[in-house]
Amino acid sequence: MTEQQPEPEVSLVLRRVPRLAERYVELARVAGGEPGGAVVFEELAELAGDLARAGDGAAARLAELMAAVEEVATVSPDAEELVGGAFLENLSPDDLIQLDQLMGRQTRAVLDGLELPPDVLGGDGSAG
Repeated sequence: MTEQQPEPEVSLVLRRVPRLAERYVELARVAGGEPGGAVVFEELAELAGDLARAGDGAAARLAELMAAVEEVATVSPDAEELVGGAFLENLSPDDLIQLDQLMGRQTRAVLDGLELPPDVLGGDGSAG
């Protein structure tokens, strides 16, 4: 039986966000194999929220995480699903506000395509 390889987007964030690796191992254990991009990006959203709430001591790690998200948003044909549906939509409104300044152009473009509550970022139901 061959071991299933992670999707390219998952490999990218695992390389760029070392703190995700521990969580990934647990996700793979529970899933009995590679958990899939959507699950990993949901976990990445949880990690981003944790780092955002950790304050200035985690700023560099949070910036690295958001740079990895931006890279996926730029190169992946599945950016809308992974960055939008699995990552951005799983952040709380407070986390989105905190991450606003760290979002790159492509991440922001994905965010702009989401329907958010009126009080989040755009004030009118749009993200930007």
